Amino acid sequence: MLSKLYKVTEEQLAEMRRLVKNSLDAMDPSLRKQEDLYDAVNLFFPIKENEANIELSNFMVNLTGHTLDDITSMHYVSYEEGQFLRAHKDEGYFRPGRTISAANIPDSKTWIFLLQAADEGGRLIVDHKDSMLEKPGEYVYFDGYTDEHEVTVVEKGYRETLVMWYKPKISKSLL
Repeated sequence: MLSKLYKVTEEQLAEMRRLVKNSLDAMDPSLRKQEDLYDAVNLFFPIKENEANIELSNFMVNLTGHTLDDITSMHYVSYEEGQFLRAHKDEGYFRPGRTISAANIPDSKTWIFLLQAADEGGRLIVDHKDSMLEKPGEYVYFDGYTDEHEVTVVEKGYRETLVMWYKPKISKSLL
């Protein structure tokens, strides 16, 4: 089930964009082109691979209230005109020939932070409903493992997101 819509401050958005750019700049250029189920650019940021990714991870931990150990995946997705993400669930995957594969676990949460909104199109749809994620700095989370989601075709402009997968929070109770 989709969460309500949340929004970071302008300062947090500016810092998130700066940290994402630093992670992109620190990335091995050979990893920038990957076959994926996205008709867009989908780049994984291994959490502890370099200082830029560590700094971005720590920023996101402070923002979301999760821990570094809770993060199962952190990636940047950008869409140009004509690009989209077909309907899917974040069950994890491995394909021969891929440099990086991702795995997700049941009940994990998918958090999507909108860094740049498309002028037209590029809508996040979760369980056949528009998420209403429209303005940079807005974000939502949902169970990406069970909730089907997609991004409609970007008709004008471009769309950028930071996507995080977090392990489920386990509540401890006495029996």
